[in-house]
Amino acid sequence: MFLCSQEVKAILRYRKHILHSGSLFTLTYSRSTVTSLFDNMDGSNTRRIVILGKTGSGKSSLANTIFGEELFTISHTFNSETRECQAETKSVNGRSITLIDTPAFFDTERSEEEMKPEIVRCITECAPGPHAFLIVIKVEKFIVHEQAVITKIKQYFSDKVFNYAIVVFTHGDQLLEGNTIKDFVGQNQLVSDLVEKCGGRSHVIDNKYWKNNQQDEYRSNQFQVKELLNTIEKMTEANQGSCYTNEMLQTVEKIRQQEEEDIRRSSGNMSEEEIREQARVSTFKKLLIKWAGIAKDTLLSTFTGVAAAVETMVHLIRGYNVVVEEATAPLTCGTELSLHSHFTFDNMDVSNTRRIVILGKTGSGKSSLANTIFGEKLFTISHTLNSETRECQRETKSVNGRKLTLIDTPGLYDTERSEKELKPEIVRCITECAPGPHAFLILLKMERFTEQEQAVITKINQYFSDEVFNYATVVFTHGDQLDEGQTIKDAVGQNKPMSDLMKKCGGRCHVIDNKYWKNNQQDEYRSNQFQVKELLNTIDKMMEANQENWYTNEMLQTVENIIQQEEENIRRSSRNISKEEIRKRARVKTLKKLLIKWAGVAKDKLLSAFTGVAAAVEAIVHHIRGYNVVSLEE
Repeated sequence: MFLCSQEVKAILRYRKHILHSGSLFTLTYSRSTVTSLFDNMDGSNTRRIVILGKTGSGKSSLANTIFGEELFTISHTFNSETRECQAETKSVNGRSITLIDTPAFFDTERSEEEMKPEIVRCITECAPGPHAFLIVIKVEKFIVHEQAVITKIKQYFSDKVFNYAIVVFTHGDQLLEGNTIKDFVGQNQLVSDLVEKCGGRSHVIDNKYWKNNQQDEYRSNQFQVKELLNTIEKMTEANQGSCYTNEMLQTVEKIRQQEEEDIRRSSGNMSEEEIREQARVSTFKKLLIKWAGIAKDTLLSTFTGVAAAVETMVHLIRGYNVVVEEATAPLTCGTELSLHSHFTFDNMDVSNTRRIVILGKTGSGKSSLANTIFGEKLFTISHTLNSETRECQRETKSVNGRKLTLIDTPGLYDTERSEKELKPEIVRCITECAPGPHAFLILLKMERFTEQEQAVITKINQYFSDEVFNYATVVFTHGDQLDEGQTIKDAVGQNKPMSDLMKKCGGRCHVIDNKYWKNNQQDEYRSNQFQVKELLNTIDKMMEANQENWYTNEMLQTVENIIQQEEENIRRSSRNISKEEIRKRARVKTLKKLLIKWAGVAKDKLLSAFTGVAAAVEAIVHHIRGYNVVSLEE
C-alpha cells in the first residue's frame, strides 16, 4: 500500500493523541481509513472538485453558479475561454470547496503542446486527488461531437473514477415543461449508460434562466446546487470519506509536500497558504520538465486511472528518485513507519545554468562564437582547412548576470573525420547537455549559398523535430559580409532556404563577426557586444515562451536519470567532493557506458534522437533500457 506523507502524519498524530490519553490498542488501516484520517486531521476538510467537459458546455458558468459569484472567466465567443486550468476555493453552505475548472477535451483551436501544461496543472492542483469529478454536458440534441466526448470519457475513465463522478447538465431551460433531468437522460442510451456508470448521479442547472426562480423549486439553481453538494457528500461517504487517488497523484503530492518543507525551511515569514501556493507552482514547473515528452492522451489517462498509463508516469516521476517504502503490516501503537524520500529534480541545483548547444558545419565559426559570447578564449580555434573542434567541448561562465554553459560540437560535415570518430562526440554532447538544452544556436556563415550550405539546412530540417525549432535561434557569422546599412533580416529575406529556416525558428536570428566587430564604437549594430546582448535577450524571451523549460525528450530524460544514479553512487562512496565534481564524474561514467551500449547505433540515428525524431528516440531509449539503467556494468 502506498501512503503519502500527509496521510502518514495524520495517522502518527492520531496515534500520538491516543497514546497521550493512555489507551493501548491496535489500529488496522485500509486506504479509505487512511485517506479519511488525512482529510479530517490534516487541514484538508476542503472538498476538491474537478470540472470536466467539452468547449461551450458551461464549465466555468457552473463553477460560478456553485460559488454564487463570478470567480471564473466566461466567454461568449466560439472559442473555449478556459485557456488555463483555474482553481478557486470558497465556503458554500458551510462546506469548504475547491473547484478546478479545466480546458475542454475538444478545444476548437488549441494544440496538444498548449493543452498538455494545463493537464499537468490540473494534476498538481488537485493532488493527492479530487473528491469528485463533475462531467458537464448540455441539455441538447446529441450530435456526433457530443457522442465523441462521452466515448472519450469512457475511454479515459477507469471504473474506479466513476465511483467519484457525477453528470451535471447545463442549459436546463431546454427541458420540456414538467420534465426532470432523469426523464431527459432516459431518452438517450449513450447518456443513460454514462449516468448509470456514475451510480445514477445526475443534476441539472441553468446558468442564465434559473438564477432567481421562485415559482418552480426544481428549476432553481439554489435548489440544484444544494442537491448537487448533498450528492457529493453522500458519494464521499459511500467512498468512506476518501478522495479519488492513484499512485501517480500520491507521488505528485509527495513531491509537493517536500517542496513545502524546503520552502518552510528557507523562508521565514510566509503564511502556510503562501507556502502551499509556492510549492504547487514549483512542483508544476518540475513536472512539466519531466513529462515534456509525454502525449496529452497519456497524461489524461494517467489522471483518470488507466493502469498502464499510471505505471508509465510513475516510472518517469521516479526518475526523480522518489522512493516510498509501503507498510506491509497493520499499523499499531508501537509501529514505526519507515518512509524514505530522497529525490532530485533533474539536478535542479545546477539547472539555474542555461545550457546552450552550438551546431553548424565545419568552419562556420562555432568555437569563435562561443569565445565571443564569453568574452575570452576558452574554446580552441583553428585557421586551417580542417575542423578544429575535434571533441565536443563544454565550458561554463557568467555573462551579463546569467550563468551559461556553452556546448561546442564538431561539424555535421567534417572534412576528414569518419563516422567512427564522430559518434563518440555526439554521445558526449548528449551526456553534456542532459536533461536537455535551453537553446540550440544554428550557425551559418554570411556567404553565397552553395550546395554544401543547402545540404546543411536540409540536414537540420531532417534532424530537427518541430518541437526543437521552438528552442532554436539562427546565428550568422562573418557579419562584415553584410552590405553597408543592411541588417541580417534584410540579407535573410533574399534567400528562400534561409528565410524558411528562420521562420521555423520563430523569426529568431542574429549576426556577429568574430574578427572585425570586436571593438566597433561607430555602429552599434556592427558591435559584438551589442549583438551578444541581443542574442542573450532573445534566448531569455524564447525561454519565457517555453515556460522556462528546456528542450527534452525521453532519451535525454533517461540519460539524465542514469547520470543522477551515478551521482548517488559517487555520493555514497566518496566524501568531501563538491557537487560540481560529483556531477562531472557522473557524466564521464555515463558517457563510457553509453558508448558501449550505442556502439552499433549509426551516427544519423543518434543525431535524430538528440533532436527529437520520434522513431529514433524510441529506438535509442530501447537500447538504453536494455542497459537495465540502474545497474550498468563498466
